[in-house]
Amino acid sequence: MNIVLVSINRSSGNMIEILKNADAACYAAKESSRNRIHIFGEEDKNFSQKHGDMKWVGRIEKALEKE
Repeated sequence: MNIVLVSINRSSGNMIEILKNADAACYAAKESSRNRIHIFGEEDKNFSQKHGDMKWVGRIEKALEKE
């Protein structure tokens, strides 16, 4: 089991951004290993990679739908 912590403050953005950050942090924690705590941070290298990957997946899916 992994535990992910995402801080919520004035600079966190709206609820959608917070949930996106939590989702990306979950993916980063899953790939790191099991049984650990992952704390989200903007400078987090794993987060940056996963967040970028997730954006591209969405863009590619939209492009395929539009042909």
